[in-house]
Amino acid sequence: MNMPPPTTAAVVADGAQGTAHPTSEEFAAAFPPQYTILGVKLLPLSLGRYRLMKWAGVAFVSEEECGASVEDLFTGLAICGMPCGEFKQFLNDGKLESELRAWGELLREQIAQEKGFNIFEKITLFQRYIEDGQKLPWVPLPVQTENPPDYTSTHWSLNVEVVLRGHLNWTKDEIDEEPLTKALCDYFKWMEGEGHVRLMPHELYQAMLDEGEANMRVMEKRNSELKTGEAICQG
Repeated sequence: MNMPPPTTAAVVADGAQGTAHPTSEEFAAAFPPQYTILGVKLLPLSLGRYRLMKWAGVAFVSEEECGASVEDLFTGLAICGMPCGEFKQFLNDGKLESELRAWGELLREQIAQEKGFNIFEKITLFQRYIEDGQKLPWVPLPVQTENPPDYTSTHWSLNVEVVLRGHLNWTKDEIDEEPLTKALCDYFKWMEGEGHVRLMPHELYQAMLDEGEANMRVMEKRNSELKTGEAICQG
């Protein structure tokens, strides 16, 4: 078992390839864009791959603001370029560190062959992969209920797995390999059905924000006019 070799750059160019003609945004969530970075064709970001990157301390999935390094990129590409089970097997066999070193050397050879190489472009591209892998077709708005969901963990990824495994019959392999966008869609659809959230399309949510800002400006203008009127009366 070996780390997946980078595909020759001349054959597969770095970037993202979207899915063709999705019937709806929710359907498209099951087929996120496919990314190739440094010749490595990435598998969809999944709950399993997200958590492996959290375990490895990869800066791309940190909850805190921090800059990603070349090592973060290489580790992220290794995790997202193979099935979770294979990566865990390296870890269980005690071969992960040596495999990652060899993997890094392969990627450095790939870099040496690429004219005008810019590491910041690759880091930005991987960040896009992470962001695209978490996009939802709507904005989940919390709903105050008498019986809020009973979370067993403070980290959202574990709470999502509890719902998927316990209520929606997802398997371990689906947790590891199905796109995170699909996992989140199923999770929030269940939450909506239980009355815990309201799912609002992005267009309506933005219109609501715009209306709120417009109303705020009207109120500020009226307050300003009232203050001006009071100042004139007092004068």
